[in-house]
Amino acid sequence: MSQAKVSRNRAIGVVLGVLVALAAAGPLAAEPTCSLNPKGLTICNGAYALCDKATCKAGANGQTECTCPVLKGPAIASLDQLGGSCTPTQKGVVYSLFSLQGFQQGQQLACPQGTQFAQCWNATCKLLPGGKKATCLCPLCPGPFVTPGGSCNPASCKSEILVGAAFPVQNSGCQGQ
Repeated sequence: MSQAKVSRNRAIGVVLGVLVALAAAGPLAAEPTCSLNPKGLTICNGAYALCDKATCKAGANGQTECTCPVLKGPAIASLDQLGGSCTPTQKGVVYSLFSLQGFQQGQQLACPQGTQFAQCWNATCKLLPGGKKATCLCPLCPGPFVTPGGSCNPASCKSEILVGAAFPVQNSGCQGQ
């Protein structure tokens, strides 16, 4: 099998793994938690924050503050966690959703036990002036985790707070891992 097909199949496996992990996760919350319950999965169309490669800073009460680009188009959401609608009820906010925009095959970093990550899926985010970025408050969760962030540098797992998801992926896709 060609290297391109292997990379494509691995990327599809990662996406399916994310969705399976999300479907098997814990209790329902109005905002993101480390235990997810993605009931009511749907595709939202419109503006959303894509935090998958964001680097975050520690905040108060076990939260992280992540600055994420705002994109437009289709993205996956859990309507149960968004109050039943893809459209925020407040002005000046967007939701942090999941999409494959900018997804790079073979660039998923697997971070080990003993690390932490920000879980931003379905977070409510405040738009920054100009509307091209938003600030999202996301819970800080214990690893292991997988992320498309960190530039495939394993040192990033401990030196930065990356946005990720807690599900196992064999052969993360980063060369040398």
